[in-house]
Parts: sequence; C-alpha cells; structure tokens
Amino acid sequence: MGINAYATKEFENEEYVVYSYGSQIDNQTGKIRFNKETLELLIIEKENDVNRSRELFKIASKIESIYTETGMFPEKAFSAS
Repeated sequence: MGINAYATKEFENEEYVVYSYGSQIDNQTGKIRFNKETLELLIIEKENDVNRSRELFKIASKIESIYTETGMFPEKAFSAS
C-alpha cells in the first residue's frame, strides 16, 4: 500500500509559513507551520483529528527538501511511496 501526502501553502510571512496537508489532494484537513529561521515544525491541526504521522512527516520532509534545494517554500508539494 502506497502513502500519498499533499500540501498547499496557505500563508507566509517573514517568520513562518503555514501549509494545509492531507492524504487526499482535495481534502487537506491538517495544518503545519514551519519556522523559517530554524525550520522547526509545529503541528497546528492533525489531519481529520487522527494521528497519520507517516503522511505528516513525509510531506514535511518533502517541503523541507524543496526549501533546502531552492531557498523557497513551495506553493504545493506532493510525496508518494
């Protein structure tokens, strides 16, 4: 069984960036926030109030990887395995 994770940037300022995320592209009910200076991850809201740590950490790692490569937080991110 594969794991898909999707994220869409919702907000960005000088201090942090907020993404909605989820296992379905059209139903992203979780929210995460990255501190732009430290890349510390804060879980604002779990996806559908369940603990789907695999999806969460897959998409968070993908966002961090894109940021490390490009110096910019992506508007959208996708990770599949």
